[in-house]
Amino acid sequence: MVVNQAGLVARKAGDDEVASKHFVEAIKIARIGDVSGAERALNEDERTRIAVHEAGHGLVARVARHWRARRGDDSWPRGRRIGASR
Repeated sequence: MVVNQAGLVARKAGDDEVASKHFVEAIKIARIGDVSGAERALNEDERTRIAVHEAGHGLVARVARHWRARRGDDSWPRGRRIGASR
């Protein structure tokens, strides 16, 4: 499933070959849903709230170093989530 999705991501991006960045996006899609053009755009207040919320995850991870390392934030709406932290 992820390999096929990575191919779709590459094709949608206009690339002729599948690269690691396409697999990363395919894994995001498999885990938390696709970014849909039908999703409403976030306004400035929502983006600020999400950024502050996600920064809180980073602060907690910094304080609790024994937790597994974070791989990044994703503040774009995906599926039913408004944003996600990995």
